[in-house]
Amino acid sequence: KGRAETISTLLRIDREKNITVGLITHYMEEAEKADRVIVMNDGVITGVGTHDELLENNTEYNEIYYSQMDKEKKKYCKIYKPVL
Repeated sequence: KGRAETISTLLRIDREKNITVGLITHYMEEAEKADRVIVMNDGVITGVGTHDELLENNTEYNEIYYSQMDKEKKKYCKIYKPVL
């Protein structure tokens, strides 16, 4: 409850006050709610975009997102595809 409530509050403040809120997370369910996501690997930015853009074009984001999906969701997932 605590993490979800904190994220919800941050997103509400971001939109109501028109301010930028930065959030560092490894949880894709939180990243997909963001207006823009920055993907980093070992301190290097490897992608910037929306959740959908990164799923389509960024291998690291795509693999992390897919790895965190539960088995039931994976059966119906049409988004996952390895980016070559």
